[in-house]
Amino acid sequence: MAVSLPKPDQGMNITEACVGLLRLANLMHKAAPRVRLAGQPLSMRAGMAMGPVVGGVIGTLKFAYDFWGDTVNEASRMESTGVVGATQVSKPVHDLLHKRFEFEPRGMVFVKGKGELETFVHHPPSNAPSPLLSP
Repeated sequence: MAVSLPKPDQGMNITEACVGLLRLANLMHKAAPRVRLAGQPLSMRAGMAMGPVVGGVIGTLKFAYDFWGDTVNEASRMESTGVVGATQVSKPVHDLLHKRFEFEPRGMVFVKGKGELETFVHHPPSNAPSPLLSP
C-alpha cells in the first residue's frame, strides 16, 4: 500500500492515516478468502513502510498517478517477504502504531536492497468488522 501525505504542518495526522491503512488492510484480509479463483479461496499478504516518496503523473495518452522511491520499494518488500493473511510492517510503522494494534515481532528479515530489517506482523483481529461481500 502506498499513500501520499502532506507535510505534517499541512494539517494531516500521519498516525491516523496509518491507522486507516492498517484497518483497510484488515478488511481486505477478511474479504480475500471469500473470493474464489479457480475454485480456491484468494489469499493475500500486505506490507507497510513509511518515509518520503515522490509521486507524479506518467503517460502521454493514458495518464496514471504513481509513486517512486526507497519507501515504496521497502513497502513492497514488506509484502513480498510477509505472511499470508497478515500485514508485515517496518519498525517505524510498528513504533507509530504499537499502542493501538497488536504486533508479533518477526525478527530480522532480509530485504533485497536494504539488508536485514527488523519487522513486525499484524494479524487482523477475529472481531474485526466483516466487509459487505456475499459469500
